[in-house]
Amino acid sequence: MRVVVVGAGHAGVEFADALRRNGFDGELTLLDEQADQPYQRPPLSKDQLRDPAQQPLPIRGEAFYDAARIELVRGAVVSTIDRAAREVSMGDGRRLRYDTLVLATGSQSPTPPWQVTGPIRRLRTLDDTRWLAPVLRERCRIIVIGAGYVGLEVAAAAGELGCEVLVATRGRRLMSRAVSAPMSSAVLLRHQAKGVAFRFDAVVARVDQPRPGYAAVTLADGSELRADVVLEATGVGPRTRLAREAGLEVSDGVLVDSSLRTSDPAIFAIGDCARMRYGQAHLRLESLPNATDQAHHLANVLTGAAHAFSPAPWFWSSQGKIRLQIAGLSAEDDASFIVGDESDGAFSVLRVRDGRVSCVESLNDIKTHSIARRMLSQNELPVIDAAVDSGLVRSTPRPVLAPPVL
Repeated sequence: MRVVVVGAGHAGVEFADALRRNGFDGELTLLDEQADQPYQRPPLSKDQLRDPAQQPLPIRGEAFYDAARIELVRGAVVSTIDRAAREVSMGDGRRLRYDTLVLATGSQSPTPPWQVTGPIRRLRTLDDTRWLAPVLRERCRIIVIGAGYVGLEVAAAAGELGCEVLVATRGRRLMSRAVSAPMSSAVLLRHQAKGVAFRFDAVVARVDQPRPGYAAVTLADGSELRADVVLEATGVGPRTRLAREAGLEVSDGVLVDSSLRTSDPAIFAIGDCARMRYGQAHLRLESLPNATDQAHHLANVLTGAAHAFSPAPWFWSSQGKIRLQIAGLSAEDDASFIVGDESDGAFSVLRVRDGRVSCVESLNDIKTHSIARRMLSQNELPVIDAAVDSGLVRSTPRPVLAPPVL
């Protein structure tokens, strides 16, 4: 029995570890296209930017793979999947048979919709951080295109290093797909207090970076923004080429059932590349906790371990002194209730749908986040009127009647 895992990011390594811990005794191969030992990605946009001498944090120690009898193949770029022969082919001509194949291919940055002169600078890998960290230490002027988690984490780190930072986003507020308007406004004010500037409704038409130390962003309205370097941080999409070319069902991710099985019974998908049913909707969640939950669930599925899988999605982002934590999933039209005092540095926003709490967003409010995660993981969606009695909040929630205008 041979299990082959394509991708040695967090999902792939966690799955291989969990499978061995569950007693799987067959062959287990982990294919990693990177040359470096599998490392943790979250610090790339935070701690490792501030301290370029810091070594990357491994997902597991180097001795782990031998001890767990996991064959880690570095520099292995998988080119095709032969479903009939149950083989994967690699770019160097090697072929590897599998009985069970797990796709943990993660995500990738799409081609930007604007014209580009010079390299597209992103922060996705250790090499990207190794390039950007010394640039920031020169106290450069940097434009970050995108106001999502990674863009704001880089902006916070750059500001702390003395850089002149401008964040340009086509949206009307920060993290518009991830958090409520009240939370967007609170995070914006904290970044602005640290000197980070913002340009909203900024539709990029062209980015020029012909040489080191010169960059220009031309917007659709004809205005031009200049800096030393431009970083693109507009989000990612699932890596689905292998699955799509193999004929698997794909729609904004590899479609999987509640067992994480694809349309081929011998192939599974986990992590950022997988789109799984959560409640009434199929969702693709880009988060480290989701990758861990799915990895452990699949290990239980393949080894027959009894396991109830009803994860409460949660996310986090550290942007300088801002610790943003989210438990649950909200919809755009969910009502918002504020708990705590926004000016006090720690508060939460309760998102409410049909009278029940669907999601809790917490800013430097660890206690509320911890309670929310526990309740939501137990499928306890408290009625908003009883939220105080539930222990979820410590003061009466105040409704937000209309989102603040930025």
